[in-house]
Amino acid sequence: MKDRSDPILKRQITPEVCAGVVAYLTRAKRWSVARIAKTLRTSPEFVRRVASGRQCFEYSDLETLGRAVGSNAHILFFRSLRREDFSDDLKGLYDITRDLVESGERFKRAMSRRSTSKRRGRTRAA
Repeated sequence: MKDRSDPILKRQITPEVCAGVVAYLTRAKRWSVARIAKTLRTSPEFVRRVASGRQCFEYSDLETLGRAVGSNAHILFFRSLRREDFSDDLKGLYDITRDLVESGERFKRAMSRRSTSKRRGRTRAA
């Protein structure tokens, strides 16, 4: 089986980043530690260790969580970053990237909307 993981994102997976992902899921998405653990098929204790920065997720864990929130690992990674943590010269880049991500998500939602018209059944000729 071919490894489809992203080597650049793999290098960025640190305990601090993983703790940020857990914080994002619990804060913004209102997920519980138990729900994260169930999604990853692991123990809540492992997720608590990740949240405290003592352990970190693997790339496959981020992919699984990304799919569970309707996104992907890259977007989940970006969403877990906090603007306040960036230096002043990088905040503009963060804002531009955030706008681009949100634009892509709006487009995806617009393209996946279903038609509101109902299908009509065939009428039989007499």
